[in-house]
Amino acid sequence: MTSSLVRLTYLGQLMSKTYTGQVTDQRYRFGKDRPHGYVYQEDLQQFLEFRENGFDVFKRFQEPVIAQVTEPEPEPEPSPEPSLESDGPTADLDISQMTVAEIKDTRTTRSEWQLMLDEERNGKGRSSVVTFIEKKLES
Repeated sequence: MTSSLVRLTYLGQLMSKTYTGQVTDQRYRFGKDRPHGYVYQEDLQQFLEFRENGFDVFKRFQEPVIAQVTEPEPEPEPSPEPSLESDGPTADLDISQMTVAEIKDTRTTRSEWQLMLDEERNGKGRSSVVTFIEKKLES
């Protein structure tokens, strides 16, 4: 016989029972001790129509769905706030393009403050900015 096979799941209550396909005359054994098995495509409809006490006895087998558990992305570690004690530059700041308020809100390193002071003195020369940065460097 060259017919294709279909996998079924037995849902009945019997421990073991032999069923005979009406079309193929093939014998199939199912039960609680053998809940999965194959039947020929020609016999499939017969098996899907079997009922015991009003309940289906067979259903097409479905591969179990395996949930893929994914690890949550780790939270990026917050970068440390620059302190005046740090000596390395943290960013390329163009003080000439910054407002006084933006400069006062800037958190950067001592060396960056010194560079900004030099740029302000050589550029716009805003006295309020120069005074603010000098005080930052003194503290």
